[in-house]
Formats: sequence, C-alpha cells, structure tokens
Amino acid sequence: MKKFYKKHPLIVILTSVIAAIIIGTIGLSALLLPKQKTSKQDSYVLYTVKLEADNIFKGNVTAKTSTDYREDMSLGELSQVNVSDGQEVKAGDVLLTYTKSSDDLSSQEFAIQSAENDLANAQADVVETENKDAKLRKKYDKAKENRRKRGDQYTN
Repeated sequence: MKKFYKKHPLIVILTSVIAAIIIGTIGLSALLLPKQKTSKQDSYVLYTVKLEADNIFKGNVTAKTSTDYREDMSLGELSQVNVSDGQEVKAGDVLLTYTKSSDDLSSQEFAIQSAENDLANAQADVVETENKDAKLRKKYDKAKENRRKRGDQYTN
C-alpha cells in the first residue's frame, strides 16, 4: 500500500474522503431518521359525548304579543275559563268553554246580540285608537317644542 500511496497519493486521499463521507451519511441517517414500525397498528381516539342540561338558558320570558278575549254571547254562556294568567299555552289549547242555554235564542235575538257585541268591540277599538292618537300628538308637540328650543326652523 505504501508503494501505491507514493505513486498515487491523490487517488488514495480522494478515496478515503469519499469513503468517510459515505460512512458518515449512513451513520447519521441511521440515527436521525425515525425507526419504522415493524407491525402496523391502527390507533383510535375515543370521545365520550356527555348529555347537556336542558335548562342551560336562564332569564325571563315575556310574550311578544298578547290577546284579550271578550265574552262572545253569540257562542253561548261562558261556563269555564281553562287557563290562568301567566300560564303557558300552545296552539290548539282550549282557552274558554261556552255552553248553549237550554232555551235557544231565535235567529233575530242572535243577530241583535251579535251586533251588540260587534258594537262593543268597535267602541273599545275607538277608545284605544283615540288613546294612541293622544299619545302620538303629545310626542309630536314635544318634538316640535324641542326643535324650536334648539333654534331650528320648523316647517309644516
């Protein structure tokens, strides 16, 4: 080997460097690359669904709208009110129960009572509308006065 080294020193050095690089690469790859599993196993993650409480919302519920019912004589005599104030009701629940009197009214008496009921309902609606009109007029006058106080010009 000494003779070969003396005759071709550059080849021996290059061969040694290349061999060192190959051995180093193999050694580093064995250390750094992750080891492959010999057996394939599927892994599962389990999650348990828990039942939530039904009453997670807290607060007060108020009706968006409400309806007043008046006794309708055309249906008969009001015998029973099936609900109380503040009670929760669903569509189709029976609210009022009427019974027919034993002596049936003639068709003319029925028409008179129906007309009287319609008149009473209309009068109640007129009173309600007049109250709303008065409130709106007061608001209008107040806004008009505020505008005058600010010095804005007011036009009708």
